[in-house]
Amino acid sequence: MAIYNANGRKDDPELISYIASEVKISEKMTRELIDAGRRSEGYADKYYGFLIAEGEDVWTEIPRDNRTNPERVYLLRYRERMLKRAFKMLDNQDQDTIAAYNKFCPVCFGNVPKRKKKDMAFEREVDAQTILKQYRSAVRRLRQKLVDIGYFEEDQIEDDLSDTGELENEV
Repeated sequence: MAIYNANGRKDDPELISYIASEVKISEKMTRELIDAGRRSEGYADKYYGFLIAEGEDVWTEIPRDNRTNPERVYLLRYRERMLKRAFKMLDNQDQDTIAAYNKFCPVCFGNVPKRKKKDMAFEREVDAQTILKQYRSAVRRLRQKLVDIGYFEEDQIEDDLSDTGELENEV
């Protein structure tokens, strides 16, 4: 929306093509995002008009809708690509542990039916505390892979996955 607003909010195909090339998404997706942004702005304007008509304070805080912000969409897609890339660099056991613990398919990254951590432990013939330790060590290796591919710097990673902790909250 920032590029769109900076270029006079024109609705011409050249501007849409330019924005799409800058943000590196398709022209169709760019048009949809701009339309959604305009609708969101329209809702805010309508709400402000309602406040003025009712005699309310027009500086009332309206929560921003950033779901369709192109920069946010781009950064979310970039983060997803980097996570998938690092995930695929892990060995099969770590992939399976992270996928089962977070309830997604390690192949297609889609959701799978919910399973309790206790059931995971039973399937692997270990106790729930061991499942938690395996998960935390797999996440540490995933974080290291993210450093290896350049998504994080070494000093940006904090080890907040101590092996001691409340198991009741996570199982």
